[in-house]
Amino acid sequence: MSGLLSIDVQEARGFVAVPADLDSLAVVIGCSSLGSGLSSFFLSGKAAADALGYGDAVDVLTQVIEQKQDSGSAPKKPAAFITTPITTVATYGAIDSSGKTGTSVVTAGAAVPRGTYEARLKWINGGTVGVVGMLIQWSLDGGRTWSNTVALGTAVSYTIPGGNVQFAFAAGTFVTGDQVAVRTVGPKPSTTDVATAFATLAASTVDCAVVVLGFPCDAAMAAIVSSGLTALGAVGKRCVAIIPARMRNFESAETEAAWLAAVSADFANFTDSRVHVRTAYGIQTDAMTTRQYLRNDIAQFAADVVRVPRFTWPCAPADRPVPNYSLVDATGATVGHDEGPRGATNGLSNETLGNRFGCNQRLPNPNRREDVFNTVPWVMYASDERVRNLMVRRLANAMERVAVEAGTPQLGAGPTFYTPTGPGSGLLTATARNAIHGAIYQALKAEFKNEIDNAEDAAVDSGLVQVDPAVTVSGGNLLGVSVTLAPIVGGFVLSLSLTLAVIQ
Repeated sequence: MSGLLSIDVQEARGFVAVPADLDSLAVVIGCSSLGSGLSSFFLSGKAAADALGYGDAVDVLTQVIEQKQDSGSAPKKPAAFITTPITTVATYGAIDSSGKTGTSVVTAGAAVPRGTYEARLKWINGGTVGVVGMLIQWSLDGGRTWSNTVALGTAVSYTIPGGNVQFAFAAGTFVTGDQVAVRTVGPKPSTTDVATAFATLAASTVDCAVVVLGFPCDAAMAAIVSSGLTALGAVGKRCVAIIPARMRNFESAETEAAWLAAVSADFANFTDSRVHVRTAYGIQTDAMTTRQYLRNDIAQFAADVVRVPRFTWPCAPADRPVPNYSLVDATGATVGHDEGPRGATNGLSNETLGNRFGCNQRLPNPNRREDVFNTVPWVMYASDERVRNLMVRRLANAMERVAVEAGTPQLGAGPTFYTPTGPGSGLLTATARNAIHGAIYQALKAEFKNEIDNAEDAAVDSGLVQVDPAVTVSGGNLLGVSVTLAPIVGGFVLSLSLTLAVIQ
């Protein structure tokens, strides 16, 4: 035998399982104010922020790395970043001057915001625009946290540091206690930009188990993610993608019911069990700044996914409440989407309605009434699939990875690999078949014995690993060996088909 080895893995419809060293490695894709292309893995949020600057996606990355817990710090998780071009620049909403009695008219400035904010200015000391004496404080999170006091001097505008949100002041006055506010929507890449990001990751030496998108996605963007995951799989990188749906449009006073219906309709025909979509929003405490942003929960959810073992439902009641996240504000008013029994509208995390999204919920338990938990983290499965949640998908990716790694070295093992002519032609020799079976079985048994129910079933024809003795020949000299993995997970018999190929 001579030539190149190639692996073609195709997963049959069914449940399926990942070397632990990759399970907690994530790559975030999105816009940033600094940086370009694929970064190395950052080991601290500060290093990531220093290199990448500002943006919603950078906040996702630092949340994943820092692993902030309600009870204190936790081991940091390394994560990498792919900076995309900014195709859709960030935008301002309407200036809210309802909290102002001074005569100056405030408008949005020319500076382009860097993220999704509820920007606000508060006058600690009033005065006349252009005249020394006015003092202000600023906030990027709707006044939940405030900056130190800043002197305006003779300035006729103010740009909030970091967020780059600019307020311009016309001639006139401000009164002590005046406030003005504006909502901003962060920048986004195009579908072409995201396709390029996946191609970059596929061509790199970086491996990971989780890809996270740090900007709102619709079904069209999800289709690009699906193609990107296929490109990663073609080079042996088996990942799950976690993507956020758009948040409710507070600027247009979109109702929660209207938002729910729109998101549900948009993704109704999208299917890919490698993709998990977050339709959750609330108040998230940022790991680096402690600001309390009203945003999709993608940052904290991604952090929890890499925190837990691959087959654990993150932030279920059996795990822990979601840290750094609230569905209510300081007054107790519900400001996030509650998919639980206390929510005003629900149905996004309801597979009987065809909605396969990930959401948050509060429970009517008096001892943990405002604690937040995740609903079942569905993946966007097709109707005939058994891989229906994030835990099983991560297990599936793991099993594929281990089986391919174990089976590949057994290909082309000497002249007794298979019989090309004569009696029994076109078949693996018994030695070769047993070698392939044994290598894969032992690897799966060692890695997944606590996660599958039939780790002890070593039957060659009907057990955990089944090697087809027939060798297919295509293209004149490409030999293919078919292997079926049949793990039992939670009582379900799963199916995973692999084709190991070698040029003879």
